[in-house]
Amino acid sequence: MKGQVTEFLIAVDDREQAEAIAREVRTIVGAELEVQTWRELRPALANVVRVQEIILGGVGVVFLIIAIIGVINTMLMSVLERTREIGTMMAVGVRRQTITLLFLLEGVALAIFGGAFGVGLAWTLVSIVAGRGGIRMNPPGSESFFEIIPALPGWLIFPTVAATLIGTIAAAAWPAWRASQLRPVEALRAH
Repeated sequence: MKGQVTEFLIAVDDREQAEAIAREVRTIVGAELEVQTWRELRPALANVVRVQEIILGGVGVVFLIIAIIGVINTMLMSVLERTREIGTMMAVGVRRQTITLLFLLEGVALAIFGGAFGVGLAWTLVSIVAGRGGIRMNPPGSESFFEIIPALPGWLIFPTVAATLIGTIAAAAWPAWRASQLRPVEALRAH
């Protein structure tokens, strides 16, 4: 087929839309031309992408656990540093449930501000790297380069912030309960 076009390549911004776009192109060009997505052309590459997503999900879980341990430590230090204040509050009649609620609200505030800061930082970094054309890499044993262009899918933000919020509240529950169990006289004598 010398001198004729044998192949067209259509780039899409969102790889999740590739199947829908391929169906639409099939209806436009008809049955005489073959339309394939990148998953059909390179099934091994789809497996690599799936493995990378699993690995990155595992790394995300590890970071979430580290963050929860940090919240537990922060909340415990907050309880220890405020022992006298807790004792004073209990001595003037503040209920144990109210003290628990105060520390839980502090944990929620930490989660909201930390989550907003984290999403903002991630969004900024991804935008900067993507705006510069991604990260250029040379696979081992290959002469060619390819670019990794990071993306932060919108659907990932809510579950991440929700998991952070739930994890932080769970992490703050034990220090909050511990603060509410202090005896006023012993708490006032502390330090």
